[in-house]
Amino acid sequence: MKNNTGLDLRQIIKNYRTSRLMSQKDLAESWEIPQRAISRFEQSTRSNPSIESLLCISSGLHISVDELIQRTFINEGEENNHEKN
Repeated sequence: MKNNTGLDLRQIIKNYRTSRLMSQKDLAESWEIPQRAISRFEQSTRSNPSIESLLCISSGLHISVDELIQRTFINEGEENNHEKN
């Protein structure tokens, strides 16, 4: 789940949260979702987040789902090619 900056979705969310000096609880409250969802987003190694997760994350980050997908998956193919070599 790498993006064009080398970050994966977990890192995007964690960086967003920590750059604003927010705890997972703070972020969950601001996004109006359970705290366990933030924890799951930051710890998940799933390569295909659910549509609901993408909608929640993109809304919370104030970006479109398209932009979130581009940030997250643009280099996924490149990463897979590097692993094969």
